[in-house]
Amino acid sequence: MIQQHYKRRQYLVDKRLQGLFAFRLYIVLIVSAVAITLMMSAFTSDSITMLYTDNDLQINQTPILILKRMFLANWIIIAPIGILLVFIAILISHRIAGPIYKIDSILNSMNNNLIGQAVHLREHDNFKNVASKLTTFNITLAENIKKIKSISGKLATTTDDSSQSPEKRLEYVQQLGHELKAIADFYTVVDE
Repeated sequence: MIQQHYKRRQYLVDKRLQGLFAFRLYIVLIVSAVAITLMMSAFTSDSITMLYTDNDLQINQTPILILKRMFLANWIIIAPIGILLVFIAILISHRIAGPIYKIDSILNSMNNNLIGQAVHLREHDNFKNVASKLTTFNITLAENIKKIKSISGKLATTTDDSSQSPEKRLEYVQQLGHELKAIADFYTVVDE
């Protein structure tokens, strides 16, 4: 059987989750840039720097000159790298938000009495083990419900069938009851 590849069509699956992830990464970038600037200032606090720009000679303490230049350079660097970082964050978080969205939609379907669906994730998505367990449970539950429906149909036809003796019908109903009990015993219900 050929494995089908699933490709999501939208990259912002959960805008809140992915937006917060990108925003936090951007904040880390800004805090890192400010921290590096402050560290450079602290390490050069006992020195004097001479700066010559546009026929203007400036002599000042190194931290003051570095702070002015570094803040200007940081903002020139932070803007394009920040935009790139947001795109990367969205792509990375897509491997988390996509599976969460898919698993949530399957659980919503199950809550709306639609069972038997498999969770299909992409090759590099996270939460594959959770999706596999949910798919196994969902398909097993669907198969057992099909068996229960089949037994229920057999019970209905047996009780309406007057061509068999009552003893044979009773024996058949007991056999179907044992099959139902076996299906029910497959699950453990936690009492509250």
